[in-house]
Amino acid sequence: MIFKRLAVIFAVPFAAVFGALFFKLGLESNVESKVVKELGKNPCLESSIGSVNAPWLGTDVHIRGIEIVNKCESGQIFWADEVSISNWLAGTVFGGFPGSLKVSLQGLLTTMQGKRVFTIDRIEYLNQGGRIASGVPLATSARLLMEGFRLDEEFLTSEMGSQSLGILQDIQFDWTSPQHSDMSYAYDAETGEFHLDYETVMEQAGKADFSLRLGRVDPGGGGGQPWWSPHQALGIVIKEASYSYTDESLVPKLLSYFRKHEGLSKRGVLRKLRRLGGVNRLRGSKRKLAEEAMAAVRRFLDQPATIALRAQPTSPVSFQQLVTVRSESSLIDLLGLRVVYSEKRSVEEDPSLKPSAPGKKDSGDPDPMKVTRDASQERPKTSSGV
Repeated sequence: MIFKRLAVIFAVPFAAVFGALFFKLGLESNVESKVVKELGKNPCLESSIGSVNAPWLGTDVHIRGIEIVNKCESGQIFWADEVSISNWLAGTVFGGFPGSLKVSLQGLLTTMQGKRVFTIDRIEYLNQGGRIASGVPLATSARLLMEGFRLDEEFLTSEMGSQSLGILQDIQFDWTSPQHSDMSYAYDAETGEFHLDYETVMEQAGKADFSLRLGRVDPGGGGGQPWWSPHQALGIVIKEASYSYTDESLVPKLLSYFRKHEGLSKRGVLRKLRRLGGVNRLRGSKRKLAEEAMAAVRRFLDQPATIALRAQPTSPVSFQQLVTVRSESSLIDLLGLRVVYSEKRSVEEDPSLKPSAPGKKDSGDPDPMKVTRDASQERPKTSSGV
C-alpha cells in the first residue's frame, strides 16, 4: 500500500512536467506538419500523422490523418480519418484507473496488394467506472461498437476475394452491405455477476445475438490468487447463455442457391442436414437435442424468423464441473441445452430466446451509434490510384 501511495505522490509532479511538455511542444493547437516515422523494426513499414490536437491535459486528444504505408510493396495499407481519446490521462495518473474512457476511430480503410479490402465508418470503445484487480484494470461496464464495416467491391471482384468467399459469392447478395456490431458487458462487484452481450447485424442478411450470464466472478482474486488463474476461473459459474440468429433475407437466397446449383429442394436440404448430423445414429440426450434442432430448423426454413441455442441449467454450473464431464449427453443435460424457434423477428420481442438479465448498455452517450464524419477530411487514394 505504501508503495502505491508513493507512486501517486511522484506521479503528480511527473504529470505536471508532462503537461508542460505538451504545451511546449505546441499540442494545445493543431500540428499540421506531417510526422513520418518508421513503424517498429520493419524498414518497409512507415507511419504518418497529419495533425494532433490536445487542448488540455487529461481531457481530449484528437489525431487526424493516420496512415501506414508499405514502401517495399503495395503502398498504403491502412488509413484512419480520425482517432479521438477522452479522459485518457487524468484518470489513469491520479485515480489509478479512468472513471470513464472513450476511444473513437473514424473513417478506417485497409488495402492489400494495392486494392481496397474493407472500410469501417467507426469503431468506438466506452467504459464506466472500474478498479484495479490483481494488477489489471477492469471496468465496471464497457461497450465496443463497430459501425459500417463494408467489404470493398475491388476486393470482391479480385482473385483474392473469390478465394476468400468461395461459394458465398454465388449467392445473390450484396456483400458490400454494411455490417454493425455491438459488444458490452456489465459487472456487479457486490453480487459477483457478469453479463456479456454481443450483437452483429448485416444489412439485408440478418442479425446474430450472443448473451452470457456468469456468477461468482471475483476480479479481486480471492485466496491470494489473481482472478484469471485456473483455480479462480474454475470456480466461476454459468447461469445462462444463448446464441440466436434472426433472418432478414439470407435464408431464401441460400435455399435458392441449393435449388439452382445442387438440385436440392427445401425438404432435400433438411434430409442432407439430418444425414450430415448423423441424427438417426444418436441416442439419449444427444438424439433428443438433435430432433429438437431439426424440428426448429424445419420451421425456420418454412418461415425464416429467429432460431436460438440456449443453455439454461437448473442450477448454476461451474467450469470445474464442465471439465469433469465425461460424455456429450451428460454435458447437454448439465447445461440444459435447447434449440428454440420463434416467429418473432428479434430476441427483444421474445424474452425466452436469451438470458433473463442481459448486460446493461452504457448510457453515457445519448446516441452512441451515431456517426459524425467530417466531410472535409478527404480519404487519400492508394498508391495504385484506387
